[in-house]
Amino acid sequence: MIFIHCPHCGDRNEDEFTYGGDVEHRRPDKPDAMSDAQWCEYIYCVPNTKGWAKEHWWHVRGCNRWILVERNSINNELRKPDEDSGSE
Repeated sequence: MIFIHCPHCGDRNEDEFTYGGDVEHRRPDKPDAMSDAQWCEYIYCVPNTKGWAKEHWWHVRGCNRWILVERNSINNELRKPDEDSGSE
C-alpha cells in the first residue's frame, strides 16, 4: 500500500488516486505532422523509468486535482518533487 501526500488533502491511500503518467512523456507539439508509426511510438512506447521518476497523479476521490509526485519504481518510495517543478 502506498500513501500519497496530497498538498490539498494530506496523506491519502493510493486507491484515491489515478496514475496520470510520467512527466517526461509529453504530448507532441505538432500531432498533425506525425506519421502513424510516430503515433504508435508515442502511445505504446511509454517510458518505464527504473528508479526515481516524476509522475502526475489525479486525486479523483479527493480534491479532484492533479498533483506531481516523485516515486521510486523499484520500491514505491515517495518524496516531494522539486519546488520549481510545479503541478498541473
